[in-house]
Parts: sequence; structure tokens; C-alpha cells
Amino acid sequence: MKTLIFSSLLCFSLSSIAQAAAESPADTSKDSSYTCEKLVFNPETQELMLTGDVSFKMENIELKHAEKVVYNKRTREITATGLNEFTFSGTIEMAKKPKNKRLSYKVGEQVAYLD
Repeated sequence: MKTLIFSSLLCFSLSSIAQAAAESPADTSKDSSYTCEKLVFNPETQELMLTGDVSFKMENIELKHAEKVVYNKRTREITATGLNEFTFSGTIEMAKKPKNKRLSYKVGEQVAYLD
């Protein structure tokens, strides 16, 4: 019985820590969401780096299954590499033969660039 109570308290504590981490300075905004295997936030550069099967959604752009997404909170620029799927409600400017599977976008603009 003591083990069951201890396990329950431990799980509750860990879920509280996970919720607190989700509200860290690394958050992009209340209108965005993301999932990834690894998250790194640099407070000096205000860059949020998400790696490993990244899904990222913000305003009029949604990225799915990217290898890496970097969001600069200061400049509001998003760069995604290893991109497999995305939706965007604006204009896509594409290189003649995109090789890098890289998308660049500045939040609020109506053009995204794919190369």
C-alpha cells in the first residue's frame, strides 16, 4: 500500500514538473504548439531549437515530421530542415530544384521560402 501511494505521488510530482517546463521561457506564444524529441532554448539569442520528429504549429503555418526547427523569438523567423510535410496559408517561393528540404518563414508574412 505504501508503495502504491509513493508511486502515485511520484507520478503526480513528475507531471507537475513537466507542466512547469511547458510554461518556461522557451514557449513561443499561446497561439503555437510543438512536439519534438529534444528542445533547447538559448535565452541570450532567444532561439528555440527543436530536434527529432518535430511538429510545429503557429498562426498560418504547420510543419510536420521535420528533423529540426529553429524559431528565433526576437526576429520571429522560423527555419525548418529535413521537412517532410507542411501546410501554409500563403505563397510558397520554391527554388527550381529544392534539394535541402528547408523552409524559411518570418511570422506574420504571407510568403515562405522552400529550397
